Amino acid sequence: MAVAYSIIIPCYNLGQFIPEAIESILAQARDDFEIIVMDDGSTDDTRVITERFSACVRYVYQENAGVARARNEGLELAQGEYVIFLDADDVWLPGFMPTMLEAIKKAPPKVVGVICGWQRMTQEGDPFGNPRIVELEESSWKNLLLGNPVAVDGLIFRKQVLQDIGGFDPNFLGTEDWDLLLRICAAGYSFGCIPTVLVGYRSVPGSMSSSIAKTLTNSIRMLEKHFSAPNFPGDLAGIREQAMAYRHLEAYAGYLYQGLVDEAEQALKTAVEGWPELLRDMRYAYTIITARQPSGYKLSGEYLDLDEVESRGRACYQRYMDTFPEEAKEGLGVFYCALGRT
Repeated sequence: MAVAYSIIIPCYNLGQFIPEAIESILAQARDDFEIIVMDDGSTDDTRVITERFSACVRYVYQENAGVARARNEGLELAQGEYVIFLDADDVWLPGFMPTMLEAIKKAPPKVVGVICGWQRMTQEGDPFGNPRIVELEESSWKNLLLGNPVAVDGLIFRKQVLQDIGGFDPNFLGTEDWDLLLRICAAGYSFGCIPTVLVGYRSVPGSMSSSIAKTLTNSIRMLEKHFSAPNFPGDLAGIREQAMAYRHLEAYAGYLYQGLVDEAEQALKTAVEGWPELLRDMRYAYTIITARQPSGYKLSGEYLDLDEVESRGRACYQRYMDTFPEEAKEGLGVFYCALGRT
């Protein structure tokens, strides 16, 4: 039977999780599929573990070159009309394949991919925090320029379009997924969304300040590339300062969560000075409120000290009362509305 869809699993030293990822696919896969494990130079037992599934998995080794190149190599090898990328430490939840395949087959040709919701998991595979449903509006070109809510594991793509636009760009470490989505939009394509959680996204600890700085640098550099592209739409060019401010705002939250107060304050200062309207923005208020909450619990009542949030939040507006008085005064009101205190 001809291969209809290809599942590509990039892996670097995550052999312990590979069986769970593969088994989550086999539990719902049909006869017309292939699984390609792209080993990106692992030094653990990824090869040995993957060989247990040799009857249904194609194992390919490459010298360590990064996840973007691993995915691109898998894309070149894929025989299916549709492709899905599943990170080695993540899993499909029940219903992923029948739901996603039906959706992409019914979608019009200009819809190059279908997005589903995702749920964070502990290293042990237990779900935690709030599930993330991606709304259709969030997948528009404009909103994707302002941030990326999509987990690449929660996407099924038309392979030919990905090949036509050149796959993942390895120059944007940590933001290659986001860059791919923006290039798809720039090529005139769009996405469909399914309001159902169908992917388990494992959170692996160990993110340090250096990764926040690198992600910030790469995301700014990636966005600059898009905003400066020839023939970039004029109606989208106007959100450049907002998009950059959002990146620094996100870095503020990351630094503060790690207790790096000086770095957090500098990121916030850069965000506000680059786009003073940020002070009026609800995202600013919510980020201030949730900055010290763990990922997965944002906007919930858990891990939230309202007195600390109120004190810190007031300071984040008061310091701009002289330089941006109108924005800061109005923004403080937005903050209290978001906080639920008057």
